[in-house]
Amino acid sequence: MNNFESDIQTYLREIAEWPVLEPEETTRLAHAFARAGREFLESMHRIPGTAHKIVDRWQERADAGLVTGMMCHRARDERKTDWSRHLDRCVAGIRRALERGCEEPDEELSARVAEADILYEILEEIHLELVEVSRARSRAARTAAQRLGLRSEGGRKALARATAARGRRDEAKQHFAQSNLRLVVARAKRFRGMGVRF
Repeated sequence: MNNFESDIQTYLREIAEWPVLEPEETTRLAHAFARAGREFLESMHRIPGTAHKIVDRWQERADAGLVTGMMCHRARDERKTDWSRHLDRCVAGIRRALERGCEEPDEELSARVAEADILYEILEEIHLELVEVSRARSRAARTAAQRLGLRSEGGRKALARATAARGRRDEAKQHFAQSNLRLVVARAKRFRGMGVRF
């Protein structure tokens, strides 16, 4: 037996000990995953820095001649609609709201960011950037944190809620994935005699 086969056998023994999810547990995890995702989005929409980062990303795409609508979650629909006009209009509204100098969570700005319906993956990237800025201690970082609304109490709370919600969502996703690995192995075994390596 070579190292690869030995590793596979060890892996299979390990996952055999993990319990398979009962239907009720699957439903509970799915609800927890969705709830945490919604809380993450709502919290991110409230942080002025999210709006600034969306505008920056939109500008980069526009300057590069890329389709701006691909930043929008709706671009993943089956209709192949170009959502650029929608997103361009939303970003114009976000810019107008930012011109007022929002450094605190603001209902109008939050509503405009929510309307843009930015991809979850982009908001995760923005979240990491905001966390990094909020933790930095240089004078430039403090200035950036002020501009992004991370020095206000409301901004700090919204970022903390987003961080906690993202953690809960990731935890539910990890639990769900781990609990279904035995199903993946069962499906993979079907292809063993077809010339496909296990």
